[in-house]
Amino acid sequence: MDLPTGWLEGLGYSPLLIALLALVGASLVILFLAPAFFNLLKKTKFPARFSFIKRHPKRSLAFIIVILVAIFGAYVYYSFSQPVRIVFAGQLRIERLNALKQVQSDDATVSDNSGIYLLDIRSRKEYAVEHLKQSDNKPADRNAAGMAPLDGVDLVIYSTGSRFTEARRVADVIKKNEALLKGKYTKKPGKVYIVRDGFEGLKKAGLATESGGFD
Repeated sequence: MDLPTGWLEGLGYSPLLIALLALVGASLVILFLAPAFFNLLKKTKFPARFSFIKRHPKRSLAFIIVILVAIFGAYVYYSFSQPVRIVFAGQLRIERLNALKQVQSDDATVSDNSGIYLLDIRSRKEYAVEHLKQSDNKPADRNAAGMAPLDGVDLVIYSTGSRFTEARRVADVIKKNEALLKGKYTKKPGKVYIVRDGFEGLKKAGLATESGGFD
């Protein structure tokens, strides 16, 4: 896989990585304490209904680890299935690398079939100085609040890293507008990604940029 610049920084703040580390840590602790666990079982009297634990200590320990893995799997599924996700630029590029490459290709347009739409909500002036290639600009203080989730296309919203709350506010309005348009989508509305480290993070992650504003 083509790992982007800044991918490690993005993953460092990923709740999925934190959950994975917690799972690995808990599993190692359980395995480390396994001998003490087995000795404790020998000395402990269990009710008849829990006699399986004493008769099969290794299976019981394995069952605990399976439960931890199941909890982690449920958390991963929950995180990726959310209609609105807050991500770092490094995470986004790793997860949606092919779509980002397609939308930023030389022959692409903002509204192509890559399945992803880059929405820059910074000011027109900031956008003109430098912006992501094939991104659209709808300033938060102007017309971005009038948007709704796109039909079958994921929406990537970002401002500057220091104005992350601005991007989050626009995303909240967009999701509210989705409810007003319920039943009018021909496909399932796309997910909304909010980039926590903003334009600077996306640039650092290796996405192509260009200069120039609107005519």
